[in-house]
Amino acid sequence: HTNKALQVRNASQADGAEVVQFAPNGSQAQQWSLEPRTCVNPAPPTVLTVSTTACYRIVSRLSGKVLGVEGGAMDNGGPVRQR
Repeated sequence: HTNKALQVRNASQADGAEVVQFAPNGSQAQQWSLEPRTCVNPAPPTVLTVSTTACYRIVSRLSGKVLGVEGGAMDNGGPVRQR
């Protein structure tokens, strides 16, 4: 564990902005909320599946955009961006 926070690079509000780990600083670029969503099978790339009956989207407080794995990739190391 790095003890770093998830942050939108350069506090961007643009679609496709990269999300990186960064030293915690309390900025809105590091603040996120979980929004409950109806689960589908399979879950779309912008939905975090906690269990088979609970799914969430991770939403940036700064931009209101959701996290998603670029291109819906399922491989290790897939880049995460806001959209």
